[in-house]
Amino acid sequence: MKLLIIISVFCLFSCSNLGVNFRNDYSPIDIQTARDSLVVITTIGKVKLADDKVLEKKKRAVAIPLGNGYILALAHCIIVPANFKVNTPFGQFTMSGTVLSQKTYIGKEKLELIGMKDDICLLRSKKFKNPFPFEFGNSDDIKIGDSVLSIGFSFAKDFNVKAGIISTLESNIDYFRKEKTGVPKHTFMHSTPINGGDSGSPLFAFKGSIMQIVGITNAMLKDHGMGFALKSNYVLKTVEQIKNAKI
Repeated sequence: MKLLIIISVFCLFSCSNLGVNFRNDYSPIDIQTARDSLVVITTIGKVKLADDKVLEKKKRAVAIPLGNGYILALAHCIIVPANFKVNTPFGQFTMSGTVLSQKTYIGKEKLELIGMKDDICLLRSKKFKNPFPFEFGNSDDIKIGDSVLSIGFSFAKDFNVKAGIISTLESNIDYFRKEKTGVPKHTFMHSTPINGGDSGSPLFAFKGSIMQIVGITNAMLKDHGMGFALKSNYVLKTVEQIKNAKI
């Protein structure tokens, strides 16, 4: 028992010396508002196999409304792959085919694809005009140990809220090639638990008591409990490039 107390005190002292900014004053109203303001997009694709059989593939993902009908998502969340794995009684096999078509929806409304750059995708809705109620913050202001909050869509089932801290300000993994490059760009790491389906979810930090989006999570890069996020400054810059067709 004494040993447990000593360890606990040591951990608290160490965290304070590291500048870890744990928070427990999250506003349930803000969290619920953010959760309710996210949208779920569904992509339906048709893939033709070598034997001419056509399969229908569906993907669901979380996306962020930006206002004026613009919807922010990650490209890999809406791209239907030509190759996919199939589980059979004899094991798992990879099947190859040709993607004939793919369409992305919110509910029954088909979304217009504005453009993609790297893994950032911009869609547009004619009906869904509401902007997200929380602004994008300046990702240059984040610090190691800052408290962060993720509203994910784990396993493409339902929204869930998870908390963590910022682990590094730059990642040693190239966000788009998933290779070690030694030239970190556009990403940082956080300790929020990330699962498949969380790609595209907002990562919030706090400016005072105000929640701001400082990153967009990519679940493709999850590994051993580490989370990766695309920096908000780069996201906003790329969105403007896509809008202005400067890609």
